[in-house]
Amino acid sequence: MKAILVAGTHSGCGKTTVALGLMAAFRKRGLSVQGFKVGPDYIDQGLHGMVTGRPARNLDTFMMDREFLEQSFYTHSSEADVSVVEGVMGIFDGDFGTWSVAKLLGIPVLLVVDTFGMAETLGPILKGLANEARSRGIQILGCIFSKTGSHRHIKRLTNSSPIPVLGYIPRDKRLHIPSRHLGLLVAEENPLGEEEIAYLSKVVEENVDLDRILQTSIIPGPSKVSARETVSNKGGVTKTVLVAKDKAFCFYYQDNLDAIEASGCKIQYFSPIEDESIPNCDGIYIGGGYPEVHAKAISKNKSLLHSIREMAMDGIPIYAECGGLILLSQG
Repeated sequence: MKAILVAGTHSGCGKTTVALGLMAAFRKRGLSVQGFKVGPDYIDQGLHGMVTGRPARNLDTFMMDREFLEQSFYTHSSEADVSVVEGVMGIFDGDFGTWSVAKLLGIPVLLVVDTFGMAETLGPILKGLANEARSRGIQILGCIFSKTGSHRHIKRLTNSSPIPVLGYIPRDKRLHIPSRHLGLLVAEENPLGEEEIAYLSKVVEENVDLDRILQTSIIPGPSKVSARETVSNKGGVTKTVLVAKDKAFCFYYQDNLDAIEASGCKIQYFSPIEDESIPNCDGIYIGGGYPEVHAKAISKNKSLLHSIREMAMDGIPIYAECGGLILLSQG
């Protein structure tokens, strides 16, 4: 089993760019890739799915107990040639952050360092991070420099690094992923086309030691993976759960959607922006997203809002969270 965890010195250092680039480059080599995202994040894992062609999974040590987190990781990793886990914030930020997942699952770390405006100062920074990693029982395979300048800049950085340098990502406007408040654009807004993904892959292939990463990313599999629990479908009648899914409502953990289907229910998606009404169902699930960005279009769709209100009056159970709760409110 092969897996690598892409960690960083801080938010905005280039973790997502490196993680997506690795995924794209591995896929170009004909490998199947499973993406994971540390923590409660719904945006990056959507981008992972765009690149890998399969749903990404969250590794959230706050919301998920150890048994379920391990089950999710090992089950889905076993179905791919290599897994790429993207960290959150800086590597040691928070009690439930990147380092906790690296330690729990024994995944080697590839550290992304924003080197803009820096040269020899990199050495003491990496030395401190490497020492802290050793004290916590975390393996750092090496680092990737992001936002590098000239070849002389890269040479100075490399000569200063106390840990192996496995590549670099140059400063390049073409690598910019569009963003807004609270994060990058969501996958449903198609921020990465085929051309952008191909370019990401090309940059990583040319500047990162992919062979070494693959050779050193082998991790021991679990001694045993517990079987997934399923809830019996009483009466044998298939229930239909409607799930809001569009560019306004797209914040879901794939494991939660899987759990709905594992219980014997059928998921049917609908768009609060595009659909004028919703069909008969046995339950409605409305997740979070950016309803405030699309408030005008949603507010104009009065027939859809009326349809949801009628369902609620008829006693149909509705579960809404974050942006979904905003949709159900009166303002």
